[in-house]
Order: sequence, then C-alpha cells, then structure tokens
Amino acid sequence: MHNAHPTPPVDRLLLALAAQNAEHGTLLLDLEHRIVWASATAERILGADPGALHGRPLATLFTDEERGLGIPAVEVAIARAGSPSEDDRWLQRMDGSRFWASGALVPLYDDAGALIGFGKTFRNRTDLRLQFETLRNRIAAGQAAAQRREAFLLTLAHELRNPLAPMTTTCHVLRTLDGDPRLQHTADLLERQIRTMARLIDDMLDTTLAGPTDLSLHRAPIVINTLLRETAEAFRAQAQARGQSMDVIAPDEPLIVDADADRLRQVFSNLVANAVKFTPDGGRLWVKLTKEGNECVARVEDTGIGLAPEQHARVFELFARAEPEPPSAGQGVGLALVKTLVERHGGTVQVESDGADKGAKFTVRLPLREPG
Repeated sequence: MHNAHPTPPVDRLLLALAAQNAEHGTLLLDLEHRIVWASATAERILGADPGALHGRPLATLFTDEERGLGIPAVEVAIARAGSPSEDDRWLQRMDGSRFWASGALVPLYDDAGALIGFGKTFRNRTDLRLQFETLRNRIAAGQAAAQRREAFLLTLAHELRNPLAPMTTTCHVLRTLDGDPRLQHTADLLERQIRTMARLIDDMLDTTLAGPTDLSLHRAPIVINTLLRETAEAFRAQAQARGQSMDVIAPDEPLIVDADADRLRQVFSNLVANAVKFTPDGGRLWVKLTKEGNECVARVEDTGIGLAPEQHARVFELFARAEPEPPSAGQGVGLALVKTLVERHGGTVQVESDGADKGAKFTVRLPLREPG
C-alpha cells in the first residue's frame, strides 16, 4: 500500500484487511471526501501511479453522467448518515476508461464516536457485467426469434388450412356420385389425408406456441375403454390397406378417468398413427388397456422399425424423428405433444424398444377417477 499522507486514526483492522485483499481496492477519504490514502490494489484498478490519487475528490472516480445526476453526493450523504452506501456502477480510471465496479462507501469514526472520514472499497467486475450484457442480448435475441417464429407459424397454419375446406367439399361431392367404387376409394383416401393434415396443423400449433401449462383442458369423467377403442378403430382401414393386423384389447370393466376427451384422442391418435406409419406392410399392431392399481395403462405396440437405445431419451423432444425414417415420416411434433398432454393429465408416457427393426411399445399411465 502507498501512504501519501498521515493516515487518520481509523480502525487498524480495516487497513490490515485492505493490505491483504488482492481484488478489492480501498480508499480512505477525509470529511471533504478527498482521497488521503489508497491501497496498491486501488491504484492498480484505477491505473494510477503511486500517490497520484492523493487529494483527488471522490467524485472524479464517477462518470460524467453520474456526476451530473448527483450520485457521488448521494453516496456521501448515505454514509454520513451512518449507513454503508453500496453500489454497482461504472467508474472511470485515471485515463478516462470505464470499468464496472462493485463496492461500498462506509463512515469511519474515532474512538469517541466522531465521524472522521470515509472508507471506499470497490472491485473490478467488468467481466461479470459483460457476461450479464451477453446473456441479456441473447435473451432479447431469443425473444425476438420466438416472436418471429410465432408469426410465421400462425401464417403457415392459416395458409395450410385454406385448401382444406374446398378439399372437404370435393370429398362430399365424390360421395354423392354412384356407380364407380374408384371414386369412393378416392374420397376415403382424400378424407383421411385431410384429417391427417388438420391434425398435424393442430399439433404443430399446440406444441410450438403453447407452453406445457398453457394447453387448455376441459375435464369430465370419461370411459377410456370406449375412447381408446374408437380411436384405434379409426385407423383400422389404413392398417388393413397395408396388410397390417391390429388387435384392440380392453377389459369389460369401465375404466373412468377425469380427462379432456379431445386431448386424449390426440394422444392416442398420434400413438396409433405412428404405429401404423412406422410398421412395414404385413406387420402387427396391438392396442391394449389394463387396470393396474389406481391407474389405467394404455399400451400401443408394433413390429415396426423400432428405436435405437440412444433415441429413447429424446424421442419426445420437439422435432425429434426416428432414424432411419420412412419416406412418410412426419416432422416430430406428435410425440412431443403426447408427452405434454399426458403430463397435463397427471400421467406419464414412456417408450420401450429392443433396437432397430424390433418394434416399439409406448405406455401411457393415467390416474383413475376416485370413487364417489
């Protein structure tokens, strides 16, 4: 440390601590808040030669903007009132360059309790400030990107939905034409594709625009046996067209859950649709429902392309897709939505697979409705 002037009779422990601290600079000020002593660390941080700080007013360490706002006087007034004046702000070095300082101005008293000066400690935390600025810029950039993505998706959804209405009308017209089974087959195929497109659009918006707690649920007691069977049966024609067999197994005992029926249909539609999609022609599918304790357990199992072990952890991530994937593979939205919806119902979903080409089994567990 450098003593350019006789030190006032302050607490010697303060000086000992200042001498030992390599990161915090320490200044002693008189009652006119002029510097009368500076530690070597303070001189190093401020870029001052030994003794060069002696006699300089405290205010010269502050930026022009903060001097204009009267910040140095405010700090002195707080310390003079007997309280430490802590701050995190830009200070300036002898050459005018700035650094982000974290420190405090404290009052100093003699043995009789009279105010004899002030102690100023500070630390250069420009690194922390730059990290904060970088993080803030990244957050701002992320928010801007999210807003652009939302606007894009809403526009995309609108443009994708526009052709669906005339396509639906075309289906109805085709069904009114008698005598040509090929037209009926075309109408069936077109109608399935329209439903698939509409569901994909809804899934995309639900998953990418709404957070896990933002998806609305309209709960009511439902018999999940009926809902699961009807959902699976809606895909039977599609499975049969590919030579796939589908077994739907559910107990006779009604299993009742408090749930949003439409949302659960989304869950099971995605799982069954994936089973059909990722199972080769001639494969097998099973849709099973059982009661296990206070839960109903739905399993959708297939003999399809399966999953490698490293895919299990990320299969429910947004835009994750199976590898290898068939030409008809979607955009990896459905399973992310499945996980979100099941968890919003207080349940869980998991996947099992022994590896590529060994099929997959998705298990959904939902709490049963309590009696009474």
